[in-house]
Amino acid sequence: MLYFNQQNYKYIVIFCIIFLLFGIYFISDKLLAISFLKQPEIKHQNKNSTVLYKLLSPKELKRFHVIEKVKKMIDSISLKEIETIILSNKNINVSTLIFVLMEKKRSDIYYLEAKTLSVLEQNIGAFPNICYYYARITPQKGIRNLIRLYNNNLNERMFICRALGEIATKEAFSFLLDEAIKQKKDKKNIYSQLAGLLTTQKKIPIDKLNWLLDQELDREEIIILSKFKCNLNQNHIMSLYFKGKLKKYFAIEYIFRDLKKNFSAMKKIIEEELNNNHIDFVMKIMTSDKISRCKDQELNNYRKTIINRIKKKKIKP
Repeated sequence: MLYFNQQNYKYIVIFCIIFLLFGIYFISDKLLAISFLKQPEIKHQNKNSTVLYKLLSPKELKRFHVIEKVKKMIDSISLKEIETIILSNKNINVSTLIFVLMEKKRSDIYYLEAKTLSVLEQNIGAFPNICYYYARITPQKGIRNLIRLYNNNLNERMFICRALGEIATKEAFSFLLDEAIKQKKDKKNIYSQLAGLLTTQKKIPIDKLNWLLDQELDREEIIILSKFKCNLNQNHIMSLYFKGKLKKYFAIEYIFRDLKKNFSAMKKIIEEELNNNHIDFVMKIMTSDKISRCKDQELNNYRKTIINRIKKKKIKP
């Protein structure tokens, strides 16, 4: 009898253990089912974070490896995730992140907290992409940010000025022109400001152009000035040419910009140079690629005539 009781007791214990294990399994399964409802969101956030970390990697290869992937999933990435990732690690490069946001026309950068925006703009990878982001994504907001960057980033002004030129509003044009004049009054180089003005494709007022041409300019500044939209009459071109030095280069560059339109001024200049026996200079002009490749018949005939005149004089160019 005792034997059977012991045997029954053993079975009861085994049954209880099995029942307990089954209960644990059942409860844990229910808990897992409940938690599973939230699990996709957690996994989703972790996936976003992982990809964003790679997109901000200091290693270019890692960033480029995930760029297309991020473009496809960018709509699922929140502003908060972007802010968190920017502030979480100092060893990052934001260039590709800005590029992706710009490509996907996301305006997130305008809504970053001041601290996060400062970290982003001061990051080594911010320029030049941050400038073009402000110019192409909501430029009416971007112009204020670009002017702020202009005042605080002396070494990045070329990118900033070109981006302002892309915006090309009256405000952007006026700012660049005023800065060019202001900087030149202080005897500083204004190539960046002129590059921005040229990008606007707007006409520069003649009085402003004349003022700039009366200042001390280097060759690069003169060349870019000659590319501006402006209507100079033939006498004005010649007067600049005969003032010599850098204004002479400006006149030549301006003539070459539209040979047919400025043909009259070019002929008078060529005649003057021939009379002064500046044969080498004339031949250099007549054999330049710009003139040699011109399809205008009148200009080609004139070119041949001048070259023949030089040969007849038996003067070696």
